[in-house]
Amino acid sequence: MKKTFIIFLLFLSAAAFATEKPKAKGLAEFDIGFDNNSYDIVIKPTVRFEFPLLQKGRFFIDLSHNQTVNNNLEGIIDFWVRAGAFYPITEKVEFEFSINHTCRHVTSSDAFKDFFDANELLLRGWYRQKNLDLGLGIGKLIGNNQQIYGEHNSVLIGNLDCRNILDTGVSFSSELKLVNWSGLLWDADVSFALNSYISLFIKSIKPYLYEKPMVYAGLRLKSYTEDKKPASRELISFVMAKAEVCPDHEDYKSIIYQTIGFEKMLNTTRRFAISLSIDVPVLKGQEFFGNFWPDYIVYSFLTEYGWLQKNGQYVGIYFGNYVKMPVDVNTEPLKQIFLGLIVKNQRHFEQLDKRFRYELATGHDLDSYMDFGLKLGLNTLKEKFNIGLNAELRGIQSSHSISDTTSLEAFIASGKKTQLRLFAKVTRLLDTRTGEHLFFSAGMTFIKL
Repeated sequence: MKKTFIIFLLFLSAAAFATEKPKAKGLAEFDIGFDNNSYDIVIKPTVRFEFPLLQKGRFFIDLSHNQTVNNNLEGIIDFWVRAGAFYPITEKVEFEFSINHTCRHVTSSDAFKDFFDANELLLRGWYRQKNLDLGLGIGKLIGNNQQIYGEHNSVLIGNLDCRNILDTGVSFSSELKLVNWSGLLWDADVSFALNSYISLFIKSIKPYLYEKPMVYAGLRLKSYTEDKKPASRELISFVMAKAEVCPDHEDYKSIIYQTIGFEKMLNTTRRFAISLSIDVPVLKGQEFFGNFWPDYIVYSFLTEYGWLQKNGQYVGIYFGNYVKMPVDVNTEPLKQIFLGLIVKNQRHFEQLDKRFRYELATGHDLDSYMDFGLKLGLNTLKEKFNIGLNAELRGIQSSHSISDTTSLEAFIASGKKTQLRLFAKVTRLLDTRTGEHLFFSAGMTFIKL
């Protein structure tokens, strides 16, 4: 089933890559709140990209996870990867076919032994108006956990989304699933807009049978307005999702990257930015198309304050917090705080606004690490399609070891503000403790600038 999921995703990406219109878009949401019962922190970052498919359709990919953590950074984490296509029948009616992968794990603990891992096949019809979406569909759950849902795993799904009800700023979103005509699952929330991209919300969610619903409330940041058009004053200015397949890596079969960036120009020369990056390496296992089991999840919070120079360079300082949480093992998380300097010739290295790009950073962990990074990029400046090369060097020195990572990546990119890139990459890892490792990888990157 996972082989089918990957082939389906590659097929849709290739078709979207070859299509020129209509316009592509990238969306992001970030929820942070508190569980109503335990008062644990709940976070849910979501990254979604849509690209044109053939003449009228749209291909989409959606990455999200819902994580609950206590003071020791222990808690349940639910991963979702959704990919599919929409095809309109009329101006207001369209059909969706999607394959959705979901799995449940726990961070910094081995408390759970039976983990949920399944895929949904969905066929759904949508009726859309300006501030209203109605969805109804059927599907089937496929996976190796039939004892959770039963033998047949049939799904009836319904959606109701009402945005900016009566022009009050109040919105309601819900998804209801009836499994095997007996079990009810849901994800519903009410939100109250503070402005076009910030809202308060309260959510009730029950993603699996045989467990109590969870209710939590918090703050939501997003990159779009309630009518799904880009916000006039976007708070989320950079969105990236990257899937890297590593067929000959010793430990991992793939690595998933996500970045959500918040940016503000304080005046014509001063820039303030905050970004959240999430890395999830997936263990190799016994077979490539077997279970997708994450090794750990890394959160990197980076705050940057910089100045635009007359020659076009950005010079700044950065402050970061790095948190690495092992998955499904009773191991303490790794936490680091670091401070450094950065020099670059554009706001984001991934922008293709210049033929030659560079970014130089050096920093120090407040404990014992020295960190050095250099990125170089060359690319064409065409309107629709570009090719390019990225080279990266990163060195880390501690009292125990010296390690460096060198990589060379070739890519082809489609789009301008919202891009789909296909890449191939060679990476060399060198560590004084573990020796040298060389591996090849390839994949796709979705970027919204």
